[in-house]
Amino acid sequence: MDKCDSESVYNAVADVQLRLNIDLADCCAVTFDGASAFSSETIGIAGRICAVAKRAVHTHCHMHCVNLSVCHSKGHVKSEVFRNR
Repeated sequence: MDKCDSESVYNAVADVQLRLNIDLADCCAVTFDGASAFSSETIGIAGRICAVAKRAVHTHCHMHCVNLSVCHSKGHVKSEVFRNR
């Protein structure tokens, strides 16, 4: 990919699915972080996929939320909790 905008990423995803003989219309869910290039219903990949896959549901990436929570909370917990044992 030359760019990392919504059109380039969508085209790359569609190309991979085509090569793997996966029908994009069968997609049932998409999940991304909050970046507009991905999550926007009008210009993002989520909107483009949902336009093709009518049954697809778009949700915010839950693991991204967990990661943000852990990063935020580690400053409030004793450091030995996060050390490898």
